[in-house]
Amino acid sequence: MIDPYEITLQGVKLDPYKIVDLYGITSMPIAQALKKLLRCGRKHKSLAQDVRDAITSLQRWEELQKEAHESKNYYPTPTSTTPEGGTPP
Repeated sequence: MIDPYEITLQGVKLDPYKIVDLYGITSMPIAQALKKLLRCGRKHKSLAQDVRDAITSLQRWEELQKEAHESKNYYPTPTSTTPEGGTPP
């Protein structure tokens, strides 16, 4: 079984938290969904449960956006960029 916290690509240790950081993701629900998808079915939860948890996190993100918009404190989520200043793939 692959441990998603021990994946190395071209000598760089990559884990869900580093990927979130590299992409500049600042939304906790989106970060949580990404982590669930990257680690899907690799720990104590089933693949289906991890996917369901990711969907739940993204639904919460939508709720937060709606709440912010309705309260007139709406602000768009910043566009994330790579450390080199480009856009992510």
